[in-house]
Amino acid sequence: MTRSMMRRFSSTTSTIYTTLSSRLGRINATRRHHHHHLPAAAASRRTPCTAATASRPKSKARRLLLLLLIVPLVLLLAASLLFRAAMSSSSSSSPSDAAAAVAFEKPRTVVKKLMAESQPEGDGATVRRSIGRHELRNLDPFLMLDEFSVSKPAGFPDHPHRGFETVTYMLDGAFTHQDFAGHKGTIRTGDVQWMTAGRGIVHSEMPAGPGTSKGLQLWVNLSSRNKMIEPGYQEIQSKDIACTTSDGVTVRVIAGQSMGAQSPVCTRTPTMYLDFTVRPHAAA
Repeated sequence: MTRSMMRRFSSTTSTIYTTLSSRLGRINATRRHHHHHLPAAAASRRTPCTAATASRPKSKARRLLLLLLIVPLVLLLAASLLFRAAMSSSSSSSPSDAAAAVAFEKPRTVVKKLMAESQPEGDGATVRRSIGRHELRNLDPFLMLDEFSVSKPAGFPDHPHRGFETVTYMLDGAFTHQDFAGHKGTIRTGDVQWMTAGRGIVHSEMPAGPGTSKGLQLWVNLSSRNKMIEPGYQEIQSKDIACTTSDGVTVRVIAGQSMGAQSPVCTRTPTMYLDFTVRPHAAA
């Protein structure tokens, strides 16, 4: 819309400029013609009356020249003000606000059902993958969703990521994370690690402690302007995750907001990630 408006202003300015230039050219041509056809005696005998008459075309030319300069400036100023207003209105609702405004006010139709399938991953580990298989693609910004269940010595040794974010949500057990930049930490049951790979990172994820470690890992794509940012982490302990209960329904807000609860996670790609627990016979 803004581009179309600018084109219309440019076209209008060009038309006015051409019209005024044409009129100015005709006035100058008339002056030259009149001057060439004046007798020598008449040209040399200028009275106050003839001087005033000769100055009229000059005065008119100056006014036209002034108009020629002012009109484009006024049009450009108006276009600039309209452009700023359009940009302000378009940016007043950010992607995060738009994502938060998507509410589950009415039931939605289930388009497709797909059973997650087990497949080997990492070193001796097995995951059940739903998003990221050839049967379920083109879900950008969601690139992959794995449910993992891993016991020592299996795990995910050093491997690279770039251009997206990984979200690890521990359901049971613990996982230790370590990267080549010296960052190291352990997330436990109910904790979340939101890692931004950005321009690139090499890290490992291995089960910590005895027993089986279970969880979910989601890959979220980054926009083109964020793909080369510095890597970073957000690690949220279970006690710090926003949680609320209503009518037998409990929700843990991993990202976004729901039922009046807001996640502490800062998302570069607008994301709503919720963990619901529904009691039997609850009025969901």
